[in-house]
Amino acid sequence: MQKTFTNTGTEFSAWRAAEAFLSERGFSVGSTQKGAASGILFGDFKISKWRNLSPKERNQLHGTVHALDIRSGSAVVTLRESAPAEAKAAFLREILWCCHVRGPDDVMACDDKEHAERVAGALSKQFKALSGKMDVMFDPVAAPWPHSAEAHAGDLSSPSVDYAAVIASARLPLVAA
Repeated sequence: MQKTFTNTGTEFSAWRAAEAFLSERGFSVGSTQKGAASGILFGDFKISKWRNLSPKERNQLHGTVHALDIRSGSAVVTLRESAPAEAKAAFLREILWCCHVRGPDDVMACDDKEHAERVAGALSKQFKALSGKMDVMFDPVAAPWPHSAEAHAGDLSSPSVDYAAVIASARLPLVAA
């Protein structure tokens, strides 16, 4: 299985996107080394640079991340066929996103990670204005959705009245083709 991440015009953007994709799914990524792959393992591991891995250790990896030019090129994540079933399932899993308001512990479904970050930013501004008037901490952050896919779809179609305006205003406008 492979997934390619393209550079968005900023330095290391493809590599960072690949690392985030893997981290969000429970993978560890090895240290970088110019001109060489970085190993990946499903779970929490510290992985050495490619040159410091023995042939046996390289063979035990669940996959690799490779970029010919880590600074401005694409990054390719390859998961080996020999990877455990739970690693394959995690690799294929689509992450659903929400804005989690820590304090009252509210969650609201968002379209994607960027939308969740915009909602969290908008709510932070609103809560900052109220900070001296309330005894409750409000800390909105983008986070993976903690409930089922069905619940996420339901929350997207009928958001909480308390947050519906913020969620709608944080969506990017559609661009005509």
